Amino acid sequence: MMQNDDALRSQFDEQGYIHIPGFLTETECSAAENHIQSYLTEIAPTLPKTEVMYDDYDRPETLKRISRLQLDPFFEELRSQPKFTDLAQLLLQDEAIAQSLQYFNKPPQGSATPAHQDGYYFCLVPNEAITFWIPLDDVDDDNGTLHYVAGSHKVGILPHKPSSVIGFSQGLAEADLSQYGEERICVVKRGDVLIHHSRIIHLAGPNQSDRQRRVLGQVYFAKRAKVDPTMKEQYDSALSAQRKASGLGE
Repeated sequence: MMQNDDALRSQFDEQGYIHIPGFLTETECSAAENHIQSYLTEIAPTLPKTEVMYDDYDRPETLKRISRLQLDPFFEELRSQPKFTDLAQLLLQDEAIAQSLQYFNKPPQGSATPAHQDGYYFCLVPNEAITFWIPLDDVDDDNGTLHYVAGSHKVGILPHKPSSVIGFSQGLAEADLSQYGEERICVVKRGDVLIHHSRIIHLAGPNQSDRQRRVLGQVYFAKRAKVDPTMKEQYDSALSAQRKASGLGE
C-alpha cells in the first residue's frame, strides 16, 4: 500500500472513499476470472434467480450480478487474507464482519447504475459498513466507472425510491446531488481497489464502450452495527413486491 494507516484513515474519514492501486496481483485477478467461470457452471445453476441475475435470462452474455461467491473456497480464502481483513478493521475501527462477496458485470452497452447509498440496503444501526470494489478490467467513464459524491457519507441515509435497474432495486429519490458534495469520477486499473463507506452517494454511468466492466464487491459490517428488524422487514417487503412484479419471484 502506498500510504500509511493514518493517511488512509484520514482520507477515508474526510471523503468517504479511498483508492489503492495494485491491491490484487495479476495472478489473483486471473485466478478470480477462472473461478468465476467455474462458479457459473458448477454452483450458479443450484441458486435462485435472485442470486445470479441477468438482463435477459436467455442470453448468458447479459450476466449482471452473482452473489455469494464465497461458496467457492478460492474466494473465501481470497477475502480472508490480511490485506482485506486488516484494512477493513482499520477503516471501520472495529472488528469487520464479512458479508456476501459479489461479482458485478456491466457488459458493453450495459445500463447505468442509479445514484444510491449501500447503507440503504443494509438497514444498519449505526450504519457503519464498507465496500471493497475491485475491478477485473481497466475502468474509466466510457465503460461505467464509479462516481462518488465526496463527503456525502456525512449526511446520513437519504430517502430512496424503486428503480427499474436489475441488481440495484433502489435509487436516491433526490435528483440534485450537488448539494451533498463534489461528484468525482474514479479511473482505476485492473486489480486496484476502491473502498467506500456505506453512506456515501455513488453511481455509475452506462458502458458506452466495447469493453467489459467486471468487478468484485466485498462488503464488511462493523461489529457494532446491527440490523434494525423493523427497517429490514419494510425493505424486504418492498423488495419482494418489486421482484414479483419483475418476474424474479422470491
